[in-house]
Amino acid sequence: MERKILVALDDSLYSRACLSYISTISQIVADLHLTLYHVQPGLSDYLLEASKNDRDARKQLEQIMVKNREKGVDLVNRCKEMILKMGIPEDRLTVVTAPRSLGLAK
Repeated sequence: MERKILVALDDSLYSRACLSYISTISQIVADLHLTLYHVQPGLSDYLLEASKNDRDARKQLEQIMVKNREKGVDLVNRCKEMILKMGIPEDRLTVVTAPRSLGLAK
């Protein structure tokens, strides 16, 4: 039976410790599949509102979004490399990074 774990990632020591723990579990639990998931930082409401009418603000917003996406991709790829070195096969890994679209409570 396939088992799946969604692993929320950030660039903290706790995330790396979680990956280490999961690699230990994967030796016990057969057919374990992982989704490494990173939520990119939220964007300023002020900048979002200003970008509707101001071309410079829109350009600045796009630059921030690209930078957040690049950092997110870099983070999930580094974590993927770590987990591969710990012995989990690549075909059992999925990596995802996405911008935050809802508030923390939702």
